[in-house]
Amino acid sequence: SPAIPPSTCGAVSISPTRMDDGGFAIFAGDGTSLRTIVDSSGIFATFREISVDWSGTVAFWSSLDDGTEGLFVGADGRFDRVIADGDPLFGSVVTGLSFFQEGLNDVRQLAFGYRLQDGRTGIARADLGLVPEPGSMALGAAALAAAALARRRRSISPVAAA
Repeated sequence: SPAIPPSTCGAVSISPTRMDDGGFAIFAGDGTSLRTIVDSSGIFATFREISVDWSGTVAFWSSLDDGTEGLFVGADGRFDRVIADGDPLFGSVVTGLSFFQEGLNDVRQLAFGYRLQDGRTGIARADLGLVPEPGSMALGAAALAAAALARRRRSISPVAAA
């Protein structure tokens, strides 16, 4: 079993791990136990570059079974998708993405590199929003998920362009 390095934030990321069945998984832990964040038994095929913030949110780059590549913040490929190939961005269409281990900061901003169909490249930031308080999660979970997805799409802003 993999060793869990000490962490000051209460969560650690572990490189994508090849499982006994040949698939891949991303795990997080608190120094004593591991939990599976996402694995390749669903739509996800492979994983690269993982980033964890202070609250335990895990962002990662993944290629999907259909060949699409994108950035995600959870196991639900539809609701946890931040951006992927083929998505509209800045009046064009995403044709490539890059992401680094330090891409997610502690105020839930995700920085990533992009390449667009019209030839532009740059760095953008997606604001993932606030972590909801436990008491408010029971109120309209479906509506919040839809709003969060819409917010992610609206709140991507350019940081630098080439």
